[in-house]
Amino acid sequence: MSICKLARMLIIGLCVMSQGCIKHGSESSHEASQSSKPLFNHPELFTHSRSVTQNKTLRNVNQPIHPESIPTDLVVKMKRILEESGGIGIAAPQIGINQQAIIIVRTDKPDNPVQAYFNPRLTWVSETLSKDYEGCLSVPDGVGLVERPSEITVRYLDETGEAQEETLSGIIARVFQHEIDHLNGILFIDKKLDQPLLSVEEYMKMKAEKSNTVIDVQ
Repeated sequence: MSICKLARMLIIGLCVMSQGCIKHGSESSHEASQSSKPLFNHPELFTHSRSVTQNKTLRNVNQPIHPESIPTDLVVKMKRILEESGGIGIAAPQIGINQQAIIIVRTDKPDNPVQAYFNPRLTWVSETLSKDYEGCLSVPDGVGLVERPSEITVRYLDETGEAQEETLSGIIARVFQHEIDHLNGILFIDKKLDQPLLSVEEYMKMKAEKSNTVIDVQ
């Protein structure tokens, strides 16, 4: 597996705000466009969101979506933003919309399809836990070690409004948990283990040393 792909799979792509998204306070369009840039070229589990940890949209309650009213325009917008950010997942509140919608790059499936999920709920989690580093563009301070169930069962509405259920494990299970947390107003820093955050540079250096590979961080 290439270092680039490994990096994409290890920090959940969490937060980038596009110029077209809702702006808060007195932020200019130039500042918004600056905040939409990925922090670095090798996101592992980075998803898409806004670089303000106390942003009200990120902490608000998110409204469920009716199965007969799937927001196709929102899906198109979120998929576009996720593709531009190079992340692996995005939640609607991360772009200023308080609805229960997430988009995830399914790295566990052939061709890595980008798929939308609505009203996702965990119906089962394993007692076995695993630790891994997570980052979020909503949390510009760095990445942290988070312990989560290794395996989950998630129930959701698909893009046609049909109810589905999947049992997932590994990285993709972590991505789903991370994104579902966003829908509940929870950031990874609320769950990280009691140790300092690593800067992006420190994290990438650590990964490079473990793999004996030099990674270019921009």
